[in-house]
Amino acid sequence: LVAARISGGRGKEIPSSYSIAFVGILIGSLLPFTLLCIVGVIQMGARFMIPLGGMVIGNSMKASSVALNRLVAEVGHQRSQIETLLSLGASVRQAARTVITPAIKAGLIPTLDTMKSVGLVHLPGIMTGYIIAGGDPMTAVKFQLAIIYMLAGTSGLTCLVVTLMAYKKCFNKQLQLRLLES
Repeated sequence: LVAARISGGRGKEIPSSYSIAFVGILIGSLLPFTLLCIVGVIQMGARFMIPLGGMVIGNSMKASSVALNRLVAEVGHQRSQIETLLSLGASVRQAARTVITPAIKAGLIPTLDTMKSVGLVHLPGIMTGYIIAGGDPMTAVKFQLAIIYMLAGTSGLTCLVVTLMAYKKCFNKQLQLRLLES
């Protein structure tokens, strides 16, 4: 709930932004996390689930915040283009396509930058902690790779869900672009 509150605040100009952020974070966090638990990469139990759950939800919150913020900015910048497309008979989805893609891409930037630098620029906490505790470095690297891929999946899914839910709220029942005000 706290993550959705923080993230939803980035898109407060969009009606129901808190609910959208909650659903996006829930779906984006739960699916990849559950999948890794089912296949046995993550063991069930507080020792693994609490720190990894916090990482996943925090990552999902970041992705949602950036995507919502960018969506609002893009709608503001491309208002006349969207309205022109609508007046020429484009569907809401067709008219909004120019704002959906940049919002999803922007939401993925923090995760993609982290993926590029893992092991080169910084060593993530779990990997470092495992090695300091005397664990095998190769096992630490394998576990960290699984986590990085899980976080990438979380970010992608969260951005997709949040953006696809939020863009619809930028239009009213008459399929007109709402005036998004702060």
